[in-house]
Amino acid sequence: MSITLKKGTSLNLSKKEPALQKILIGLGWEFQQGKNIDLDASVFMLDKHLKLPLDEFFVFYNNLKS
Repeated sequence: MSITLKKGTSLNLSKKEPALQKILIGLGWEFQQGKNIDLDASVFMLDKHLKLPLDEFFVFYNNLKS
């Protein structure tokens, strides 16, 4: 299954069935001469209390795996 998101949007994966075992994020863009590129993605995983259990559950450019 693939999902396309636009800048500033989010997606709640806890409501997806069946339960997720792995997530792969791919980023892509079309380069246009003279245009600035703003590309960033982050993912955080929450426990049943909607809290981040450990810093390792926050995935971003400096922490690529969890």
